[in-house]
Parts: sequence; structure tokens; C-alpha cells
Amino acid sequence: MIAQGIIEKTIWRAIAAVALFLAVLIVLELFEIRYGRFQNLITGEAVVVIRDGQLNRPALRKLRTTVNQLEMRLRQLGISSIDDIKQGAIETNGEPGYGLTEAAKPVTKQDLEVLFNRIAALEVVRNGD
Repeated sequence: MIAQGIIEKTIWRAIAAVALFLAVLIVLELFEIRYGRFQNLITGEAVVVIRDGQLNRPALRKLRTTVNQLEMRLRQLGISSIDDIKQGAIETNGEPGYGLTEAAKPVTKQDLEVLFNRIAALEVVRNGD
């Protein structure tokens, strides 16, 4: 419809087609925001593919992806092993979302501060101050 307006050199048909397309997109977005079930119908929901380090192979088959493809994407995100993932899902945009196990989480500044405070407290006790 858009191309037809351009081919015929009538810009008004092309503008009308674009306006109609934008109106439909806006209406769909408004319905997604307002009604939760409509959002699931249009965009879907995340599919859990890893739980407690174990693959959910039926979910992978449903998504038409392989273990190798999933592992490759996880390696790109810096995750070396599926065992390090507490829960992993493929989001509606196709990107993996994940939560790491406690042992696999990186050390934070707060973790280091707690450790340094404990070491300092042990030093005080050991020195008898």
C-alpha cells in the first residue's frame, strides 16, 4: 500500500498508508499497556530455559533453539557454565535474562568492605586493643 502510493506518484496515498499503520501501532501499544492479557497475546512472555543449573530441553525445542546456541549466547554474556545460572529465561525480545547462583555472583564493593571490616575487627581482637 505504501509502495503503491509512491509508484503512482501520489503522495497522499502513501501518507494515508503510513498514518493508518502508525494508528494501528499506537492502538496496539495502548491495549498492551492497559490490558495485561492483551500484552501476553501480542508480545508473549519470557520462557524459562534454565532452572537451578538444569536445562529445560522442551522449552528450548519450543523456541527452536539448540543447547549450543544458548551456550554461545551465554558465553558472549560472560557466563562460562550453565551450572552458574540459578534461573535463565529467553525474554520476549529474544535476549537471555538470567540470575546467577550465589557462588557465581561477582564480588561487589560492599562485599569487600564487609570483608575488610571483619579483618580489621580480627586484628583489633588479636592485638588486644
